[in-house]
Amino acid sequence: MSLDPAGERDWLAPPVNARRNYQEAQPPQKALLIAPGAGHNTTYKAAPQQYESQVVGFLEKTLPRGSSPRG
Repeated sequence: MSLDPAGERDWLAPPVNARRNYQEAQPPQKALLIAPGAGHNTTYKAAPQQYESQVVGFLEKTLPRGSSPRG
């Protein structure tokens, strides 16, 4: 299982690293988010709705039936 969020302008952990991790992750439980304009550690701040949507969607697909990330 792999969820790789990255900032488009992350200088410490560049998006190319997240793309590599995503390519190497075994399907089908994987997701990649490159947040536009985000730097290091600002992925959520730069795109909160996109980030939340991606994370919740990923959890809904990968958690066992009956579990819910929404509580």
